[in-house]
Formats: sequence, structure tokens, C-alpha cells
Amino acid sequence: MTNNHLEALADPKTNGKRKVDDRASIEAVVASKKYLPPQDRDLVEVVFEQGANISALARLMGKDPNSLHMKVTQLKKKFQRPAAKRLLAIIDQIPPESRDICLEHFIGGKGVPAICKELGIEVRWATQMVRRYREYLYNQS
Repeated sequence: MTNNHLEALADPKTNGKRKVDDRASIEAVVASKKYLPPQDRDLVEVVFEQGANISALARLMGKDPNSLHMKVTQLKKKFQRPAAKRLLAIIDQIPPESRDICLEHFIGGKGVPAICKELGIEVRWATQMVRRYREYLYNQS
């Protein structure tokens, strides 16, 4: 994505174009899109990288524009949380078997039992692992 495009998205004076809280939140979402589910990744590419109008996109998809606006806002908020920022800073250091669970739980907002069911892993092990990372992510100053 070009810097001019990001600046236009982040500039509150864009006369009728999407107004975005903060350029850094857009950059965080774009940089972290590989950790999102495929449908969210596609949305990030179309909205943030290609600059599609959310309302027009919603009409093309047959969805409610307000719902799609809310989805885009939620994506940005996921990556603005301090715990998400800390997780993404260390994500490459987390073993692959733990990485998916951490992403689904701390960024995706899913509960441990649901993640375990999806991934076919033991709940007890996953719960212990999530607790360990939670202590690190939420107790940093």
C-alpha cells in the first residue's frame, strides 16, 4: 500500500471518504493480516490496500453496509489492544503449535474450548499455555 493511500485514509479531512481513527491502526492491520482468517484477510486487502469504499463493497456482497463498517472497525480495534501489540511483537518466537492458539484467543477472541475443538487438541494443555502467555501479555508495563 502506498503511503499516500494510508495518509488519505487516516486524514479526517478527506471530504466524504472513510475517516479512520489513526494511521497506525491501519498499518497494524495490514502488517498483521496474515494472522487473520481468510475472509478477514480478503476484507483487509480490498478495503485498506485497494481502497474500496465499504458501503459500495457491502452492496456488491449483498451485506448491510453498517455491518461491514462495524467489521472493519472491529478489525482495527483488535490490533490496537496492548496485548495484541505485545503478542505480534513476539509472535515469531512462539512455537508453531502455540502460535495458532494465541492468535485465535488473544486476537480472534475465541475461547479455549472452541479453539481446541477446531484444532483437535487437548483443552488442559491449551488452557495452561494460554494462561502462561496471558500473564506475559497483560502484565507488561
